[in-house]
This record gives sequence, C-alpha cells and structure tokens, in this order.
Amino acid sequence: MTFTHLLIEMSGWAGAVLILVAYVLLSAGKLDGRSPVYQWMNVVGAAGFIVNSGYNGAIPSTTINIIWVGIGIFTLWQGRRLTERPGAPYLSEEAAAADAGGETFGALPGLPGADDVQPAADLPA
Repeated sequence: MTFTHLLIEMSGWAGAVLILVAYVLLSAGKLDGRSPVYQWMNVVGAAGFIVNSGYNGAIPSTTINIIWVGIGIFTLWQGRRLTERPGAPYLSEEAAAADAGGETFGALPGLPGADDVQPAADLPA
C-alpha cells in the first residue's frame, strides 16, 4: 500500500467516523440538526467519502456525497444568513423556549391552557 493510498483510506474512515458521531450526537439530543457543528461534521465527513470513493471509482457514492456536502454548505449559509438579520425566522432552541415561556401550546394565541387538555374518555376505542 502506497502512502497516497493510505491517506485516501484514512480520509474515508475519518469521514465515516465523523458522520457516524454526528448522527449519534443528533440522536442523543446533544446536537441540533441545524447547528453549525453538526453541519460541519457532515460536510467534512462527506468530503472524506468523496476523496475515498472518487479515488476508488465509486461514482454513485461520490455523487451522493457531493450532494450531501452541498446540502450542508447550503444549510450553513442559510443559518448564517438568517442569524445575521434582525427578526430572523429561525430561533435557537433556547431562544424559542424563552420566547414561549417554557410552554408548548400555552404560548400560542387562541390556545390558552392547551397543555392541560386530556383525551375524552367516552370515545370508542
């Protein structure tokens, strides 16, 4: 195995680990799906896959990972663009919780106390 081939294999494995760790952290609730950390982990991980699969001639894998990188970069750009504008429509989870006063439905106009609604017991199963 040449040094170049070793680097290409390492980039593929590093990409796989990054994407897997990003998914585990997302699933565990440690990362938000639109967070820059999550997106960068996916972009860099997919870039490792592109290098590895492109070198090995796996065109479908290369193509899907180019698209994956594009989605990640677009999401990073979109998130940055939205957070730079005052009154941006996307709020972080912390900001949304603070805005809602920690309630889910109670903070919505026209739905006071909707958090307390119990299912009707007299409905047929």
